Amino acid sequence: MAADIAWSRNWLSMATSISRRVFTIFFWSNVLSLLLVIVVAWGGLEALEATVLEMDQQAELEHFQSRYDPDEPQFNQTATLTMFYWPGEAPPEEKLPAVFRGLTAPYNGEVDVDGKDYEILVNEVPGGVYYLAKDLALFEQRETQSTVVILGLALLVCALSFFTARLASRKISRPLQGLTGDIDAAAPTGGFRLPLDYPDSELTQISRAINKFLDQIDELVKRERSLVSLASHELRTPIAVILGAVEVIEHRNKLSAEDKKTLGRISASAQEMSANVQALLKLVRRTKEPYVPVSFPVGDILQELAQEHGLSATENEGRLELSLSAQQPVALGDPVLAKILINNLIINALNHTQGQVYVTEYVKHLEIRDEGAGKINGFSPEAPSSSGLGLFIVTLVCEHMGWRYELTTDESGSRVKVWFNAVSS
Repeated sequence: MAADIAWSRNWLSMATSISRRVFTIFFWSNVLSLLLVIVVAWGGLEALEATVLEMDQQAELEHFQSRYDPDEPQFNQTATLTMFYWPGEAPPEEKLPAVFRGLTAPYNGEVDVDGKDYEILVNEVPGGVYYLAKDLALFEQRETQSTVVILGLALLVCALSFFTARLASRKISRPLQGLTGDIDAAAPTGGFRLPLDYPDSELTQISRAINKFLDQIDELVKRERSLVSLASHELRTPIAVILGAVEVIEHRNKLSAEDKKTLGRISASAQEMSANVQALLKLVRRTKEPYVPVSFPVGDILQELAQEHGLSATENEGRLELSLSAQQPVALGDPVLAKILINNLIINALNHTQGQVYVTEYVKHLEIRDEGAGKINGFSPEAPSSSGLGLFIVTLVCEHMGWRYELTTDESGSRVKVWFNAVSS
């Protein structure tokens, strides 16, 4: 019973679904067929009634003509029949029985007299005028009974149509719901494939097509990971050379103030690129393994990064302001990837703006805000390829851990909000 109620709620909640379309087509096809049968049957009953009445009238007329005296008036009446004959022309009105008054030959039709229906025949016969009235009460009673029976059968057929249509829609939709459940239960990684042993060949074909599509996706993902890994390894060497050369030149201490400023920009860009390459390598290694989220305090990562950026370069000293939440929120995810994500946002804000950078921790999200217009202003989560590599890494990390972030800009600067999966205390 509970399953039936759940199915009914499910069915009603689906605006346009296969089960509902099957139910509608099946049910209304049966109802329309029933209406057609009723109309045809009703027309047949009416025609049969008219034929029976006509045959009765003809039989009564032939019986009368076989034994009547054309010169004598005649009047016979039974429970259902009234017969009157008048020789010569039409009789005076007062001579006619009440049921025939006001009628002249020829006439054949129904007449209501004192609340009763009569089928009346008025015809001229050799020698006079013949009148015949048949009480239709018995016919109407049988007609009413037939109508009640037909309506009862119609309601029964409608009820049967409803339940059979419901059963048919459930039989058809249940395998599809099973396939949907298998797809919903699938993990995005781990080489998941749908089974190919469904009882219906159509579902097996759908499952095979989905598995083929998943194979293609896996192949593309493997190629992407290989490309990222190879590119990252290849980039590490020239970046290391650049950073080493910058360090050697700085130790010589033979540069002018302008050259030192230029060399500082080269060093900052190379360090940013080195951090991105390291992040890509870690991200590739992490995504190859099954994702098992763990809980970790967000504040610890923020303090660690704030210390690293405060000590890494004198030009960043005093520019990064950190505000931690007193509730000490705990996030669910990968702490290594979380650090990569936050680090890339901080690097982007520090390297591409000249003002202050504010990092604020809240219970369920953190906010990174700057006081200038940088690359972050041109970035959109819907089109990450249009921005820098750092923010593209942020997008990949958020997708991998099930986090989300939002970017907004105004005249005062840019703001990034990162919502993490908070662990309730």
